[in-house]
Amino acid sequence: PDPVDPDPGSTPDGSDSGDNSSSQGGGGGFSEFIEQIKSEHVIEAIEVTTIFVKETAQEVVSAISDSARVVGRIAQQFVDNPKVEKTNEQVATPIVATAAVANVATAGFGMAQVVAFARSFFGQFFLVFRRRKQKKWGVVYNGFTKHPIDLATVRLLDAKTGTVIRSQVTDMQGRYFFAAPVGEYRIEIAKEGFEGFCEHLRNVEEDSRYTHLYHGETIRVEEEGQQVNFNVPIEPAGTTKTTTKIIRDKAKMTIRFVVSIMGLIASIVSFIISPAWWIALLIVLHIFFYLLFYRIGYKKLPDTFGKILSHMTQKPLGKVVIRVFDATYNKLVDTVVSDRKGRYAVLLGPSTYYATYEKPSYEPKKSPTIDFSSARTQGLGGILTRDEVLSPDESKHLDKEEELDKDTAEDQDI
Repeated sequence: PDPVDPDPGSTPDGSDSGDNSSSQGGGGGFSEFIEQIKSEHVIEAIEVTTIFVKETAQEVVSAISDSARVVGRIAQQFVDNPKVEKTNEQVATPIVATAAVANVATAGFGMAQVVAFARSFFGQFFLVFRRRKQKKWGVVYNGFTKHPIDLATVRLLDAKTGTVIRSQVTDMQGRYFFAAPVGEYRIEIAKEGFEGFCEHLRNVEEDSRYTHLYHGETIRVEEEGQQVNFNVPIEPAGTTKTTTKIIRDKAKMTIRFVVSIMGLIASIVSFIISPAWWIALLIVLHIFFYLLFYRIGYKKLPDTFGKILSHMTQKPLGKVVIRVFDATYNKLVDTVVSDRKGRYAVLLGPSTYYATYEKPSYEPKKSPTIDFSSARTQGLGGILTRDEVLSPDESKHLDKEEELDKDTAEDQDI
C-alpha cells in the first residue's frame, strides 16, 4: 500500500503540534506583560505618595516653625514692653503676693505643722548623706492603724531638766534617729491630730511588725554617740468633726491647692517679665506651700478601691464621709471623703474595725465588723474597699429629684 503522510497537526507520538505550543507560549507572555504594567503602576503610586508625604511634612514643620517664631517675637515684645513691666510691678506682683499670704492665713494648718514641714523641706539636703549611712531607724506610727506618721516632731529631752537636747521631724516613712551623749533622756512626740503614747500598748514589747517599743519611760545612754531609735506608737486624738465641716474642709483644701498652683504659675510669669529677688522669693514661697498642700492634703487612691452609690439612681456619690473605728476600743482611727466618682480606700493595720458612711440628706450607714486581725492577714492588715449603697433620708421633706440634682452638681464642682 502507498505510504500515508503524517498529520501535519500532530507529532508522531500523538502530542499536539508545535503550533499549539507557540500559541500557549504567547498566552503566558501576555500575562507577564500585564503583571509588569501593574507592578510599574504600584511602584509609581508609592513613589508619588512618598514625595507627597515628605513635602507635606516639610510644609507642616515650616508652618509650625514660623508660628513659633511669631509667637516668640510677640511674647518678647510683650515682656519687654515698659508698660507691661510697670503694670506687673504695680498690680500683678502685689496681687500674687497677697494671694500667697491669704492662702497661708486661711490654710487651716497649725503653726506647728507648718514649722515641721519647713524643717523637713529645708532639712532634706543636709540629711541625705546621713541617711545613706543610717541602717537602723526609729519609727513613729499610729498605734491603731500601724501606719508611719510623717511630719511628727520628735524631741529628745533631758530626763531631769526637760531641756530639749535633740529635735527632728519624721520623714514620709515616719523615720527619725538620734545620736545622744551619755545621760538620761525621754522622748516627746508632737503631731497635730494625735495625743500621747498609746495606752493599750503600754505593756506590749512587740506590735505587729514593730519591736523595741517606747512608751514614755526614761532612756539611759551609757556610750557617747549611742543611737536612740525606738519605735513609738502614738494615739489618734479621736476628735469627731461634723460631717458638714469635714466636707467643707475638703472643699477648702481643694480650692487652696488650685490657688497654690495658679499662684506658682503667675509668680513665674511675673518673674520673667520683671526679674527681681523678691519675686524669686515669692516663687519659692509658692513652691513651699504647693508642696505643703500636696503632702498634707493629697492621698493617692490605690489600684483597688470601694465605691459608694445612690440607691435611687445607682450613680456614684461623692463627698461621702467615711469614718473608721477600731472595733475593740471603739476608737476613731481614720476619716476619708469619697471623690466625685464615689471612690475611696482606707489602708488599715492588723485589727478589727467597723466603718460609718454619712452624707447630708442621706441615711447614715454602718458596716459589719471588718476582720483584718493578725491571725487572718498574717500581721499585714488590709485595705477597706467595701462597696456601699446609700438611700435618701425620707425624714427630710425635700423633693427627691431636686435633691439628687443638687448633689450631682456639687459633686461635679469639687
